[in-house]
Amino acid sequence: MVGTGERLSSWTGCVVFIVHSSFLLHLTFSWLQTIPVSSIDYSLVGLSVLETMREIPPLQTLCLRAVGSFKCSVETTFAKTPEGEPSPASRLLRSFHKRPVVASDEDVKVEEGAPLSIESIPMKRLPCIGPNSSRRMQANDVDLNLPIIAARAPDGSLVMEYGNPALDCLQSIIDSLVELGRMDDSRIKKYFFEEWRCNVLLAAGKPITKKRRRTSTENSNTLANKSTTTALGSLSLYNCSVSHETIDAMLESQMGENLAVLDWTGVHGLHDEMLARLLPKCPNLLRLSLKNCRRLTVESLRCVAQHQPRLESLDVGGAFNISAEDVLEVIPTLTELNEIHVSGLGWTNDTVESLVGYRPWTKVSLAFSFRLTQASLRQSMMHIAETLISVALPFCENTVDNALMGMLGRNLPLVQYLDVRGNPSLTTLTGWYDGRASADLPAQALHVLGRFSGLSEGSVEETKRVQPLEGTLLTVILDASGAGIGITRRLENEAL
Repeated sequence: MVGTGERLSSWTGCVVFIVHSSFLLHLTFSWLQTIPVSSIDYSLVGLSVLETMREIPPLQTLCLRAVGSFKCSVETTFAKTPEGEPSPASRLLRSFHKRPVVASDEDVKVEEGAPLSIESIPMKRLPCIGPNSSRRMQANDVDLNLPIIAARAPDGSLVMEYGNPALDCLQSIIDSLVELGRMDDSRIKKYFFEEWRCNVLLAAGKPITKKRRRTSTENSNTLANKSTTTALGSLSLYNCSVSHETIDAMLESQMGENLAVLDWTGVHGLHDEMLARLLPKCPNLLRLSLKNCRRLTVESLRCVAQHQPRLESLDVGGAFNISAEDVLEVIPTLTELNEIHVSGLGWTNDTVESLVGYRPWTKVSLAFSFRLTQASLRQSMMHIAETLISVALPFCENTVDNALMGMLGRNLPLVQYLDVRGNPSLTTLTGWYDGRASADLPAQALHVLGRFSGLSEGSVEETKRVQPLEGTLLTVILDASGAGIGITRRLENEAL
């Protein structure tokens, strides 16, 4: 009964969107005040009714409609009842953890004769960007490695790593508000972040408890042990208009310890004092984006270096109050860091040479670096050639051209992701493959972002004709798409 299963999934999706609107909650969830979510039995609903139910719009469309009114209060939605119990919306959201999870492209099927209950209806993971998500792909936001919360699902879509269907739903609230330009301190407060933390704990099979405050001695003695056992989740506040009140709410909810990935990209109100309060409470961060946070200074980097010992990926591109020298100051302390995205910070031959001298980076972004020379860049990239898989050099017009592609192709055997947007002197990728052939390197896939460069559809086809073996593995994106194409993190089936 595939049709019935799809309608059931769509119907429950309709219920999910209601968590975004306190008004609709009052109308629709009043019956949940007396009936536990776990006791809902859909076998009581006649199949003829389900089969004739009209089609429900996708969850994301309903989210956008629901958050449209300024009267909607997420804080009221997730506030506890007068008796101290979780709200109806919270109970529904937390019930997702009792249900099987399937990939976003997998058909929802209910076996004929199987009992119809909420626990038997599979949940689909929601993409965190692009089609079927609440966050549109925009030309100005294209990046090989964003969104940083994403990992590649088995079906190829980008879904939240350290996520689950409940966290997908909570993230869609934020994304929908951002899309409508209504995401500020008044929208997301303590109860929202508490709900986020509860669903991280439930997904890990851990009890929901308030943490007592530890002494500094206890913290230092237990940090190493807890880092391997703490339930972790991801959160994106991308392009949000937030300030101190949001930081207060995050601290009050005690969610910091459970943050593995935090995206502050484009939050122009974020400044050093705010991060100085939050980051000490986030000891388990693995990835952090402060991209285009233009009020931050080296003080924030020093705070990161002091409190994020496990950090593996850092993006401070476009934070123009931070310099290349500031980045070099803190890198020695961040011993686990292997991805560095530092575009637009005034890199020179000497500073890039120092950067690659610290460790074997896997991903490097150096966009808008106008003072680099080809010879120096080639020498620096060769220094990390044994580990480097992704290079971003957009808008380095004085450096990137056909000759450089030949040098890099010969000397970077593992690179599979290349961002060369905005370099008009680069007109062909044939040199890349000529370089590889001269070094007798094997055929390998290559994904290129080439918008605003001198590359064209004609030149790409010519490269594929000249290099027929490797040309079949070449993907060049000349339009405004390509966000996240360089994300190599994989989400296993059992981790859906």
